[in-house]
Amino acid sequence: MIRNVRGDMGFMESMVSLMAVVIVIGLYVVFVASTAISANSPLEELDAELLIEETADGPRISDSYAYMYVFNKGLKGMSITVSAPFFQYAEETDIGEISDAEYRRTFLTLEGYANGRTLPTIVEVRAFA
Repeated sequence: MIRNVRGDMGFMESMVSLMAVVIVIGLYVVFVASTAISANSPLEELDAELLIEETADGPRISDSYAYMYVFNKGLKGMSITVSAPFFQYAEETDIGEISDAEYRRTFLTLEGYANGRTLPTIVEVRAFA
């Protein structure tokens, strides 16, 4: 940017500087807003290992823990899917009303099953507030 003899910025240089400052402040506000929204997820305190009951037929969803969690967090509903390799079907459960704002979280746990096998188990949870 070219300055004049006195060292003052011209109109064009001041507008470019203003635009740079506005863009940086805008990006900062977007970053803070997205962090605040993700920090208030109701699934942060969910314990995926308590959500699974081990059986010989494969993983089962603990309905008592799921209902307790929905009630304690004041959620409208929750949808849970549990799947493990070598078992034919994934266990799915819907609790309450499945609509409105949705929060998602996926957990990967190691669970012990019959015959002493330890298998990775995928728990997908969607909460509706």
